[in-house]
Amino acid sequence: MTKQRLAAAVMIVTLIYFLIRTVELAHRPQGFDLTSYLLSARALATGTDPYRTVAVFTYLYPLFLAAILVPLTFLPYSAAVVLWFGAACASMVQSVKKVLCWVGIRLDRVLWPDLLVWFLLVVFVIQNDLQNGQVNFIVLLLCVLFFDRLGDRAVWRPALLFSAAAAIKILPVLLILLPAARRQWRLVALGLIFSSAMVLVPVLFVTTDVAGYLARYAALVALHAGAGWEDTVARANFYSLAGVLAWILPASLPGAVTRVAGALVTVLVTVALDMRSRHRNPDHRSAYAFGLYMVALVLASPISEKHHLVLTFPALLLAWFDRPASRGVRRYRGRAVVVIFTGLFYTMKWAEGFPWAALALLMLYAQTARGLWRAANPGYGSSASSPRPSIQG
Repeated sequence: MTKQRLAAAVMIVTLIYFLIRTVELAHRPQGFDLTSYLLSARALATGTDPYRTVAVFTYLYPLFLAAILVPLTFLPYSAAVVLWFGAACASMVQSVKKVLCWVGIRLDRVLWPDLLVWFLLVVFVIQNDLQNGQVNFIVLLLCVLFFDRLGDRAVWRPALLFSAAAAIKILPVLLILLPAARRQWRLVALGLIFSSAMVLVPVLFVTTDVAGYLARYAALVALHAGAGWEDTVARANFYSLAGVLAWILPASLPGAVTRVAGALVTVLVTVALDMRSRHRNPDHRSAYAFGLYMVALVLASPISEKHHLVLTFPALLLAWFDRPASRGVRRYRGRAVVVIFTGLFYTMKWAEGFPWAALALLMLYAQTARGLWRAANPGYGSSASSPRPSIQG
């Protein structure tokens, strides 16, 4: 058996095991996240409130997700679970394939032992997402395809991809800053219009009081975003920059102020780094810009969950596979970052009270920012100057 087949077999067997465990978890009395999605989809289809179901896991998404999942409610529950698992796995594979393509690596020619090691390092995130029945891999693929299409003349295509991602899970709305930083104002306008329509139209199936409904939804999200904030240990476990600020700043500071400040600093620094790199080299096309924004999504999020780390996969792939032309150990700096990133998340179990998760994300953020700087300076030397998704300058 070749190394490629052996590596592929290990990954496939691992995913099959996750599928078996996912089906088992789905049939627990409390179900899992997909159970909540389907209950809300059924409620939407019958004209009742999707945010007031019997689900143990609270539905915290815009109603667009419930709307597109209505067809799954007509399938047997087990079939829906398997189909959803397959969609997540397919989205993961396509996302990895596309990101590797950005750095000039075809999936059929990749060094599969390298890919297997990367897979095993991040498998704790994959397992958490799949066994929770989460939607993150589908959102990831939409975000990846949005960036891949960012330079299309037909701007409605990336606008639709962005809108679908933001309407499923609000957090990707920050990606609108990518075309805004490139002055693609038509794409920005279409993206905001399409995403608003996707969020608002399903509400009309439930009530005509759209404003009141959205206000109640915002209050629900705010309630869950503030959960655990009064607990010092819980705050330190937050993945966001706000968790670090809360660990440093006085405990008497209102949690809402810290969360807003953390998100604002993350967004401003990310936009500044992106625009600075384009100022140095307006023609450069770097996947690192996208990776930086995706890590920033997790750092800016008011809610911290392990499965959110799926959104960092583009940055983790770039750190692992895109090595600079330097000699010696510096060629492997990105891989060291991925290994340490993984280790810090396991450290959380034994050393509570310190923001290990946020530290890991900040380290990955810094590595991605460094890659963005390399890509903006062609003379520095890196495979990061390989073909990139077309971005209009």
